[in-house]
Amino acid sequence: MKTSFKSVLSIMISIIVITYITSYTTSSRDLNAEQMEEPVNYQQLKGQVDYFKQAIDELGVTSPLEAANLWAKGEETRNGVYQYSVSCNELKSKMIEKWGNADESYWNIGASSPWINKCEIVENNKINSTTHEITIKYHWSFSGGDLEPTFDILTIIKNNDYWCVKDVKETKQRHGL
Repeated sequence: MKTSFKSVLSIMISIIVITYITSYTTSSRDLNAEQMEEPVNYQQLKGQVDYFKQAIDELGVTSPLEAANLWAKGEETRNGVYQYSVSCNELKSKMIEKWGNADESYWNIGASSPWINKCEIVENNKINSTTHEITIKYHWSFSGGDLEPTFDILTIIKNNDYWCVKDVKETKQRHGL
């Protein structure tokens, strides 16, 4: 039985924060040589990232809108993990081809400029009981002002009990505008 995405994500973030805090806040001046432990090494971190990826692959969202909102959050925060987490397996494979394996690369999907100052779902077309086409509008800014908005058109399908993004079309103009 799959666990809710938010529950597992909260647990994973808590583990990372606790690991970070305990690894880096313990001062060597408070410990003698016998008490000092070696920090987590690169191979251990790679293994931990792989475990997190395995957990994310078991998660699912329960509505097309939840999938679209997490997709948009990934774009807004430049964090590809959000988009990976709501993607169908075929799209996940394409992302790994583009971004590299999670334990070998950093899934940052944007740059510091321009940035998204607002995103919104502007269209939600129910194609049938297992397929939705949802359009997300991104409002962009940079230090010189606002830029033209862009759009992602997501094809979201029901895959067993959960919804996932099957396809993404990126466009500057939404159909009909």
